[in-house]
Amino acid sequence: MEYVYRRDLIDLERLAILRRRSDDRAWAQLGSHFGAVLAAGALLHALWGSLWAVPVFIVHGMLLNYLYAAQHELMHGTAFATRRLNEIFSRITGFLVIFPRDYDRAMHFTHHKYTNVPEKDPEIMGDTEAESLKTVARFLWSLSAIPYWQRRLSHLFRNAFGNVESEHYMSQRDQRLIVREARLHLAAYALVAMASIGSGSWVAFDYWLLPLLLTKPLHHIQNIVEHSGMPMVDDVTANTRTIRVNPLLRWMCWNMQYHWAHHLFAVVPFYNLPALDRELAGVERCVCRGYIDAARDVIHRSRGLD
Repeated sequence: MEYVYRRDLIDLERLAILRRRSDDRAWAQLGSHFGAVLAAGALLHALWGSLWAVPVFIVHGMLLNYLYAAQHELMHGTAFATRRLNEIFSRITGFLVIFPRDYDRAMHFTHHKYTNVPEKDPEIMGDTEAESLKTVARFLWSLSAIPYWQRRLSHLFRNAFGNVESEHYMSQRDQRLIVREARLHLAAYALVAMASIGSGSWVAFDYWLLPLLLTKPLHHIQNIVEHSGMPMVDDVTANTRTIRVNPLLRWMCWNMQYHWAHHLFAVVPFYNLPALDRELAGVERCVCRGYIDAARDVIHRSRGLD
């Protein structure tokens, strides 16, 4: 997405440097992430049936879920300098995290255009669980990711059957694409299921679907704190958070904790977001120290205490 929200916040020559894309840096990140998934999966297989398998299962599931961070960056087209690589790998990650790429792309780019604007931002339209996170109980229900999976699966099946009325913000071309895409995804998932049943293998379930489903809350916290509780106004400088976390979490989330900077300058690749954040150090923003602090901020702001 070729998008710059505010040109007055940074020297444009510096921005031109920061927006440069690198196949090498993208390969390093993507390779290390997929390599970590495979390594954790292999270790989980070796430890299966023991108590040591539990923490490895959690790590493996987190690595799988955070592949959405890869999809997000690839979908923006800012990871690889080679455009085709962005599309190929975003389709692979979209399949793995059960979030088809074309559907996500159309919805997400509209989200960038109308961030936190009621009735216009498709990432909050019809999302009743996000309408109020005023209590810990409501926050935990959202964090459970049960509502998340309900939405993802219902949209997948609805799109596959051609029921795209709720995607009114999409062009007719995009609607045709997401219907075809949903059908291809369901067909591919059915093939995996039939192959598993035919071979009597639980590999796909044990090492993919089960960890993906059960550890989703450990990824969904990032989705929640990016905008929830922030002002419902058409102003990215006011409606988006920055989360300070350790380098390991930044690596796993492809630097998307710098979400405020990303929304201001979506043209900047993930590997340059830390430098962009430093460039914007003098601009006022909402910064939370870790996910617990961010969760508190979501609840407090939702209660109207700020």
